[in-house]
Amino acid sequence: PKIPGLSTNDSCGKFTIPSLQMLHNLLKKGKNWIVNEVRCSPTEIFLQVLCRFTPIENDCILIDTFIQPRVIFQNSLPISILIKVNQGFLYPTAITIPDKAVKDESHEISPLGTVEIFSSVSDVCMDIKCSEI
Repeated sequence: PKIPGLSTNDSCGKFTIPSLQMLHNLLKKGKNWIVNEVRCSPTEIFLQVLCRFTPIENDCILIDTFIQPRVIFQNSLPISILIKVNQGFLYPTAITIPDKAVKDESHEISPLGTVEIFSSVSDVCMDIKCSEI
């Protein structure tokens, strides 16, 4: 995700893909995925990076990676709600990642709408209230 005020090169994080031998050992045990928690500097936001691996021909392994937020929050109420996350960034869920995150301000979520929350802490605190009708 893009964070306002930072260029693409300003925020980065790293994770290590296991060795080919380790991936083969995991596949033998029936496990075909691992999750890494990655700290992005200098924003101090943590992302969950899911690596899914699939054996293909000639002892090769196909590795798919997915970036996951700390929390995906869905409004299951029949009315809109306002949500504020004190230590994190909200991204309205869409097919493409929006250019702008919402930080330290309320965001309205319509019924069945979702937001992705990226945070620098493992516990995410949210203030939620019903929108005015």
